[in-house]
Amino acid sequence: MKKSVIFYYSGTGNTWYVANKLKHFLNQNTGPCEICSIENLSQLTVKAKINNADIIGFGYPIYASDIPEPMKEFMKNTNLPKDKEILVFCTQHFFSGDGTHIATEFLNIPESNIKWAKHFNMPNNLCFSKKHKYTNDREVINKILKKANIEIKKFSICISQNRIFRQDFSTKYKILGNFQRPLYRKFVRFFRGKFSIDDSKCSCCGICASICPVQNIVYKNSKYVVKKNCALCMRCYNFCPNGAILFDKKPREIKYGIPYQGPTKSYIKNLIDTKRIEKIKKEQRDILQ
Repeated sequence: MKKSVIFYYSGTGNTWYVANKLKHFLNQNTGPCEICSIENLSQLTVKAKINNADIIGFGYPIYASDIPEPMKEFMKNTNLPKDKEILVFCTQHFFSGDGTHIATEFLNIPESNIKWAKHFNMPNNLCFSKKHKYTNDREVINKILKKANIEIKKFSICISQNRIFRQDFSTKYKILGNFQRPLYRKFVRFFRGKFSIDDSKCSCCGICASICPVQNIVYKNSKYVVKKNCALCMRCYNFCPNGAILFDKKPREIKYGIPYQGPTKSYIKNLIDTKRIEKIKKEQRDILQ
């Protein structure tokens, strides 16, 4: 029996979902598995969890063959002992090129050190682009999740049977990834500053500030303001109850329906930090007094 720990970063819940399912299957067939969101983890905690596990996992959504900034920073600051077995998975809408192989760049390890790697197709959470179809139809989402569950179970079997599996580590996929990634990295800063708030719709509920993984939304001058350090997680845009978050100064279009709000309803419930909302509300009151 082997102990495993999976560190994950999730925007609107897809990677969180896969991490939980993988934990379930590994607990059954491989040994005790723990999953940890990388948000608010101290380096000492990370080090202790790594030292206590045999298998170290990393999971993240993929953005045009690249890794989200918070996960990049986490990986760069993570030291992996040579005796640990490594698994990596990414979640994607359709295709990501070398979405798991790119982890080697930030973990600073050779590709041979990654024993298991897998891409999982999940519902699209990019809801401000007309070019990318999305849905919040539970029937459609459940069909996608059903297929994903099968793939997650297959992946867990490879791990439990100690069979090496590295999806899309070939030269072909590296070339495809290297085609997409430079363009994304060139323009990502432009997109990180494109979100704003429609003050006329904002109820100052504090949810957006509470769920932002990089504290990019702050309360200032009696209203919420979006800074330019966005992680592009889509949480505020997709989960705002009033549709007050704008992209490129434009609101989400009602005719395209409610934005994707996670694979299950429990994600946002787990995500909302009630203590942080209370703290934000107190700060609001202090400012107004």
